[in-house]
Amino acid sequence: GAYLYGSNAMIILYTDCYLQKLWTVYELAAFLTVKPLKKLHVVPVLLPLVWLFGLLVMYVSGLVAVYIATHNKFSSGVLIGGIAPSILFVVALRKWARDLERIPERLASFTCAGLLCYNEEDRPLVYRNIAKLMRAAGLIEDTATEEEALHAFELMVKTLLPGALAIQIGQVGFGYSMPTTLAA
Repeated sequence: GAYLYGSNAMIILYTDCYLQKLWTVYELAAFLTVKPLKKLHVVPVLLPLVWLFGLLVMYVSGLVAVYIATHNKFSSGVLIGGIAPSILFVVALRKWARDLERIPERLASFTCAGLLCYNEEDRPLVYRNIAKLMRAAGLIEDTATEEEALHAFELMVKTLLPGALAIQIGQVGFGYSMPTTLAA
């Protein structure tokens, strides 16, 4: 809690497994209880790969266009060289779209007990921290049990995180600067 409270921002390197781990969901929810949403930055790990493939597609497409224009002929090698990066780009975008679709599904069925814990011996510690967070944030009574705290936390995650992640990731999974860079 103190690290998050003292932090200016939080950067999440997001992969599909992020919402499957108890500690990362706790950390994200804890951050959002003490900091505004604008201080959260979600960077999909796949995004740089998609961006690089997009640049590669644009570059190879340009080379293919120059070759065809200067040689006045079209060959299957040129076609394959132009299509292969495009296919890789589409595959990367499709994977990212599937990852995005799983976010609301994962959060809708969220339970603390259903999450992975790297070391199961740490689970009681994280549960106690969740209870402390919920009490400190005034989201439960000071006399609430740990079970009540976990239930309140689960409800908070189900209501707070889908919107927060949707805002930070965007409707299509990346901000306007990425396609702008590719088109330039």
